[in-house]
Amino acid sequence: MATNTPQPHTTDFDLPYADVAELKANQSVRATFRLSENTILAMNIVSTQLGVKQKSLFDHLIADTEALEAIARDALVEFSIKRLKPVIEQEKNKQEVRKRIAQKVRANLEIQKQLLLEANEKLGEEDPVCRHLANAVERLKSAYRSIHTFVQKGEKITEFTM
Repeated sequence: MATNTPQPHTTDFDLPYADVAELKANQSVRATFRLSENTILAMNIVSTQLGVKQKSLFDHLIADTEALEAIARDALVEFSIKRLKPVIEQEKNKQEVRKRIAQKVRANLEIQKQLLLEANEKLGEEDPVCRHLANAVERLKSAYRSIHTFVQKGEKITEFTM
């Protein structure tokens, strides 16, 4: 049996094979873990086949703390990010609402521009009502540009799947 030969896994790094002599030499300490049925079965099979205690086998498996820390760090980050899924779904829904609002603001802006043109024709650009209306149209244009920019930035979320 080859010892300490790297074995490829589905992770980005290799873990060494177990060394039977190392497994038999380890001392036992009591610990309790919640493991899946498949994990327990695998531990039973390997410990029976090698003739070593499950505790010794487990000690060997967790001895590579550097690899375990890398796995744990990655797994924790993945798990934490997956917890964002409800937030992302909520933001997708809001993005659709934002798009509809932006369209309505744009349509409203066009209506207000037409009203300003009509007021200017009938009252003249220097009329106080026309100046106030012109200011309102400019503020609405500015608001629309800001809303439109925000909606464009949010488009990435509509294509995102988790």
